[in-house]
Amino acid sequence: MSLRAVGKFVLILAVGLTAACQAAAQQGSLADAREAIRAKDYGRAIAILQPLAEQGNSAAEQELGGIYFLGLGTPVDANAALKWFMGPAQKGDAIAQKDVAIVYQSGKLGPNDDEAFRWFKLSAEQGNADAESNLGFMYRRGRGTPPDVKEAIRWTIKAAEQGHAVSLANLGTHYAEGLGVAQSYSQALFWLDVAIQRMPPNGPERPKHQKYADGLAAHLSATEVQSIAASATTWIPARGALDSVLAQAGLPPNGPGPSPVRIASAATPAPQAPGGRPPSGSGSGSGFIFNTAGEVLTNNHVVDRCTSIRTRLANGEPTAATLIVTDKIGDLAVLRPAVRLGEPVALRDKAARQGETVIVAGFPLSGLLTTDMNISEGIVSALSGLADSARQIQISAPIQSGNSGGPVFDADGAVVGVVQSALNTAALAAAGTIAQNANFAIKASSVREFLDAKAIPYETTAAGKTHGRVPEHARRSTVFIECLR
Repeated sequence: MSLRAVGKFVLILAVGLTAACQAAAQQGSLADAREAIRAKDYGRAIAILQPLAEQGNSAAEQELGGIYFLGLGTPVDANAALKWFMGPAQKGDAIAQKDVAIVYQSGKLGPNDDEAFRWFKLSAEQGNADAESNLGFMYRRGRGTPPDVKEAIRWTIKAAEQGHAVSLANLGTHYAEGLGVAQSYSQALFWLDVAIQRMPPNGPERPKHQKYADGLAAHLSATEVQSIAASATTWIPARGALDSVLAQAGLPPNGPGPSPVRIASAATPAPQAPGGRPPSGSGSGSGFIFNTAGEVLTNNHVVDRCTSIRTRLANGEPTAATLIVTDKIGDLAVLRPAVRLGEPVALRDKAARQGETVIVAGFPLSGLLTTDMNISEGIVSALSGLADSARQIQISAPIQSGNSGGPVFDADGAVVGVVQSALNTAALAAAGTIAQNANFAIKASSVREFLDAKAIPYETTAAGKTHGRVPEHARRSTVFIECLR
């Protein structure tokens, strides 16, 4: 090959690489696509999502499936929706399995209740509340399966115990119509009131259920209606919270569920009563508000197996919270307090730097130390965690039991990590080793991946942006979490 030919080849290669780089830059990320969806720029969203979905990105497949199913910026295409939902569904993703079922249930591909039932059941068996609710409805109506009132109640209650509003309303209709339980207008109204409180004020479901509740109230006295409304505000969703209803229907209780494998953590253990028996209250941890909806991020191990959860700001009034989504392997969870607590903080969009100053906020050893918020300062000691975990950073800021789930702030008040665990110093001392201030936090990048996968919005900020003095900033956003088991 001549030098001229070589030069021409190099030029062609350079042009090709430039075009590839430009195409990659235009493609964008999943976060870019979600921003486009929020801006209702669906053409751009589809252009970004399509190549990601073709590469097998499950989150992109689900976003794209939703766009085609709803006809956002493009004609409704149930076949395309089913194609994209089916990829992650066949890999076992519970949300995608539920979405596949909804496509079949919608009738947009022709009636196919059998497939809708099959996919709802696969998703429900993984604990997806929407799927559990729909499965209960299908058992009740005999769609895709023979009618079975007991199974209808069982699956409805599984969803209702997660605070699923439509399932709570459906439970009310079981009482109103005497389906599988003794007919009771007061019980029916109670569960309708509980459901309506959990529905968005301007949501499409609320007026219909409010009208039904008003009809039930006509069968009761004004005093009874007021008493029921007051009682409904105190009900807290939890596994086993509706065991009494299951008993009325002749079904076994759900109970608190099996004990999963637990990790070494910085969550406050259950205090020991005389004789070594734990009292009814069981533990506490920390969390922080991370979006404008007022939702709270924490560790999964802080809220694992809770029968009920209470949250509060420093020296604030406690309020009940519902577990919205959890990742046991990644040890992250999202809670939704019944009452909005404070202000959100932002996750930093740049990685932590070794040696930079960090500040930990939380509620360590609550009841032994102060019940007020506690802060401690240190540095980022290492950019990986236990056994070189790429999901963690190591920090020198002191942490104690109860710090789990709390934010790790940079010097400007952006969150660079979530406190997760500390080395077991007692075990190390027994082995002849002493370790000090070797503590670990989940990286903000891992938190963003978790929230992106669950399609949960969050705030982000660049490094170096000043948010004011960190302690005051932390007091408005750091949450005490009490887990009752």
